[in-house]
Amino acid sequence: MSTKFKLDPMGQFTAAAVRKHKPCSFFITAHLKEAIDPQILQQAVNDVMTRLPFLSGRMRSGFFWHSQELLPPPNIVPASEPHQFHSYYTEGEGHTMRVLYGERSFTVENIHSNVDGRGLLRTTQTLLVRYFELLGVKFDKVGMIDCADELHPEEAESGYARFYDPKKKLPKSLLGRPNAFRIAPTPGTKTQVISQSFDLNKIKNAAKAHNCTISEYMLAHMFLAFAVQRNATGSKLPIAAMLPIDCRTFFPTRSLRNFVYSATINMPEVDEFSQVVAGLRPQFATINTDFVQSAINEMQGLVNMTGWVPFALKKLALRHMEHREGQGLSTVFSNLGKVRLPAEIEQQLEHLEFVIDLEASSSCFSCVTIGNVLTLTISVNSAQAKQLAQDVLNRLT
Repeated sequence: MSTKFKLDPMGQFTAAAVRKHKPCSFFITAHLKEAIDPQILQQAVNDVMTRLPFLSGRMRSGFFWHSQELLPPPNIVPASEPHQFHSYYTEGEGHTMRVLYGERSFTVENIHSNVDGRGLLRTTQTLLVRYFELLGVKFDKVGMIDCADELHPEEAESGYARFYDPKKKLPKSLLGRPNAFRIAPTPGTKTQVISQSFDLNKIKNAAKAHNCTISEYMLAHMFLAFAVQRNATGSKLPIAAMLPIDCRTFFPTRSLRNFVYSATINMPEVDEFSQVVAGLRPQFATINTDFVQSAINEMQGLVNMTGWVPFALKKLALRHMEHREGQGLSTVFSNLGKVRLPAEIEQQLEHLEFVIDLEASSSCFSCVTIGNVLTLTISVNSAQAKQLAQDVLNRLT
């Protein structure tokens, strides 16, 4: 493939948003039962990024658009401290994806310039497969990306460009989103991450008892915890959460690159848990093929329409949009769901962690499941947000 390619719409938005105090990074950590072999891990990274070369690169600025310039695979580095958010892609050769390792864990860290959460999960899955394959573990690779294969064109495609269909439009509100209740960050406080694992079957059974999905069940608990914080301040502002949507669910593609949008879910102004859940169901039901098609058209259409506008001007506009977006959000909740791996690899893992830096809000909830272990992580940057996080964990427990 070419040594340079234009970033997709989400990548362009990231290029406009990213800065030193806002690194826009997110990562997945695999916690293993045995000690990491750094030499084998480095070889696995080399093999995976040779197989999927678009993963290994750096952002390059252009007059109209930013692009990704391909690089040799990055060297793995020791994890000096957990959950560290900084602009690592301005260091060394500038890789936008890197791999860190601890005694019994490794982390794949990324920014949205090249892949989204689902793409990062697929990358981590592929790295786990290759790592244990190099260690000599025998397993069936059906459904996995095999490093012995050639790059499939679809793996590197832009789903936004492929499924763009301007003939299909939905009416859109021009009023924007009202301001939402937000917990103010404590100045000078570094982002902290709180993590807790749960028995998936217990969460699943609790959700089933309320006739809702796991995401609806967890979000209802988050909303009620937010309501406690809001009511204590006397605020009357609504509570709203950003919910990332994997467009592949509705428009299948093997692409690992960005193909994501977000929906805004509002908290029903009721007190009972069952009533909150009932108010969430119809909102989740609106996330369908038409909604996602409209989202694809909006993002790709914006790129097409502003093709000849200098990026410096686009950056100003996109940052203004980003600020307004953030004012209408209380939090972010991203659920990657259950990861599929060969049983022989799954039994080598303790759990996975999916962690997102604070971007549009003062708290961020993210979770991922392996086997029967669902791990929820919460990024916070204030004492009040930390109290909120503990309340959510207590409710789920």
